[in-house]
Amino acid sequence: MAGLRWPRLKFWPNHVRTFDHLDTLEERRTAVYELIDESGFGWWIVFVAGVGFLTDAYDIFAVNMVLPMLSIVFWNGKIPLGVTTAFNSMTLLGVVIGQTVFGVLADRYGRKKMYGLELLIIIFATLGVALASKGAANSIHIIGWLIFWRLLMGFGIGGDYPLSAVITAEFAPRKHRARMLAAVFFMQPIGQLIANIVAVIATAAYRSHITGDADPFHCKGRCLQTTDKIWRWVVGLGAIPPTIATIFRLCIPESPRYMLEVEMDSATALQDSKWYYGSRSSVSDQQPDEEMAEKPAIDTTQATEVHTEKLSVPLESSRYAGSSTQGSVDGTRDEITAIGPPAAPPNREPSIRSTNSATSSIIPDPSTNPTPSKPDKGPKAKKPTWTQYSQGFYKYLFTDNNWTDLAGTAATWCVLDFSFYFLGVNSSSIIAKIWGTTETTSVYELLMENGWRALITNSIGAMVGGAIMLAVVRWRWSVQMYGFLILGGLFFAVGFTFVYLLNTRFIGAIIVLYVLCQLFFNLGPNTTTFVIPAEVFPTPYRATCHGLSAASGKIGSIIAQIFLAYAKLGHESVTDEKSTWLGWVLVIFTFIMACGAAITYFFVPNPCDIRGNSRSLEVLALGKAHRKGLKEEERRLEVEEDRA
Repeated sequence: MAGLRWPRLKFWPNHVRTFDHLDTLEERRTAVYELIDESGFGWWIVFVAGVGFLTDAYDIFAVNMVLPMLSIVFWNGKIPLGVTTAFNSMTLLGVVIGQTVFGVLADRYGRKKMYGLELLIIIFATLGVALASKGAANSIHIIGWLIFWRLLMGFGIGGDYPLSAVITAEFAPRKHRARMLAAVFFMQPIGQLIANIVAVIATAAYRSHITGDADPFHCKGRCLQTTDKIWRWVVGLGAIPPTIATIFRLCIPESPRYMLEVEMDSATALQDSKWYYGSRSSVSDQQPDEEMAEKPAIDTTQATEVHTEKLSVPLESSRYAGSSTQGSVDGTRDEITAIGPPAAPPNREPSIRSTNSATSSIIPDPSTNPTPSKPDKGPKAKKPTWTQYSQGFYKYLFTDNNWTDLAGTAATWCVLDFSFYFLGVNSSSIIAKIWGTTETTSVYELLMENGWRALITNSIGAMVGGAIMLAVVRWRWSVQMYGFLILGGLFFAVGFTFVYLLNTRFIGAIIVLYVLCQLFFNLGPNTTTFVIPAEVFPTPYRATCHGLSAASGKIGSIIAQIFLAYAKLGHESVTDEKSTWLGWVLVIFTFIMACGAAITYFFVPNPCDIRGNSRSLEVLALGKAHRKGLKEEERRLEVEEDRA
């Protein structure tokens, strides 16, 4: 694989001169997009991004294995509800902050500069949790330190969401982009599975050190020391994957799309792409595959005219930067001081331009021009300032009416995470209610029971759903909408069975339905809410919008933690041993899932054309109005083809 040659990064003599024969910005842009789209499945990027995402899942969901151990070690088996809520909520609060902050910083300072930094934070915080102590004679407040380190860990985990998603999307060829993003997200159920397995193995390894008759409420001496060691091992081993991933992440080049559209350095973008994707004898002579077949351009302002010749379009960099300055398409670097969605690459998709617009035109491809223009000797490009970034983002969202795209991705993620983390982060207490109480008296039996039940109830369904998603991710928008509806039906079923079958011999039906819920979380909106926001926003704001969407989801998860802890029906809470209110809560989730389906239908942008083929990132970046015109024209052409 080309990506495995990363040590060559240190030996790049005169890399700009290598492409001196490409005189214009548009030529370099075209070459970069073609190099990316003609590459294969990006296993290297998936591995590097996926290992970090695996760590995120491990650290978040290991808490289900760790909290029962902490309860035994510090609270004699009865951990206060407020401590549990704070432990979970502060982690998720850190995730919210990290997703927002790292999303903005990745758009301002580059993906490469931020990538790896968040993992260093995770490593540091993980070791902090594992080594937290009460001090001599309880001189240190252990809960305060644990919550602090979990908050910091959440900050690092949050930063990994937009960075992993955006880097994967921007390095991916269009035909493999959705599957690569889904493969990265598939590391979440794998990380959850590994957390469960590590807990089971660590408990089994210390079996001889746990007194056989020691119960969770009377664990003293050697039993207490052993349980303390087990939870520290479970947490501390979570620092190994990010350590490995950090080494590789520091060696990944900057995203070519970021170099083109934000840094305005087309020469470096082309050189990086040439190095990373490998050499091509003649990029422009490569034949696109069926999915990349050439399509006509469209003009929607007058009578529709279909252009079949090879086309190129100018860079509209000032469109969202609050500037009226148009950039030239010539020069060794962009002579542009503003940012915004780029024009679509030639020979890829239809392009809608308004003929009445002062900034809209269609320019013949330089390769068809016998006398291409020479590089402009004007001033070098300047990276947009914070003011230009803010003005451009505001214009993209509100002036051009694209705020509904962000609202859609954020709202669906919030709806999804409210239910997913309600069940996932609190699976130890939820699973205990679903499986029913047992006569377990031994600490060892309790810890092993928690581990095996989590493996069966959470991991099996999540793993199967995530694996199937890799095969059907091409239809991700439809999978999200129908996935919400299927989850709504499953919640209705599992809720009623919980109310009427709990503590009967038919309890297995509740477990099976719960496993199916986990399956359709991952074969549905849990995966797609991560994938779609990485595709549908412009490069200058892609990480920001993905981070904001993800942060909205985690806000929903925080609300779920508070709801689970303090909501009561009469005098019963959801987690009370004999309460059946959990069943009615799951029935209520039916309505919430229906809302997710409706929001998806009306507000979430579809990153595919009407045939199910992925659109290019550059076309999607042009916004809602452009997508609408493309869809209308595709339908018109489809009708004409059917008539013919």
